[in-house]
Amino acid sequence: MALSWKASPDQKTWTFKLDPKAKFADGSAVSAEAVEISFERLLKIGQGSAEAYPSDLKVEAVDAHTVRFTLSAPFAPLANDGASIINPALLSKHRADEGKG
Repeated sequence: MALSWKASPDQKTWTFKLDPKAKFADGSAVSAEAVEISFERLLKIGQGSAEAYPSDLKVEAVDAHTVRFTLSAPFAPLANDGASIINPALLSKHRADEGKG
C-alpha cells in the first residue's frame, strides 16, 4: 500500500506515502484517514497485534495519502504491518448493526 516511507534519524517518526491506487476489496480507496482510524481502533481494543505496538503510538493523517506515526522509542516492526488496516465503511456498518438481530 505504501509507495515510500521515511524514518526520522532517531527512528521515532515514520512517514508513509500511500499508493493512491490502493483499494479495499469493495473498491474504496485506502486513505491515510483509514490507516489512522484502523491503528487508533487497534490500540483502543487491545486485541490481535495491538499488544506488539507501543502504547504511546500516535498516528496522524497528514493528507489524503500521507500518514505519520510518532513513537517515544524506535520500533522497527512498524514498517511491516499493513494487515491492521480496516475499511472505515465496514467499521461504520458494523457499529450501525450492533444490537440488531
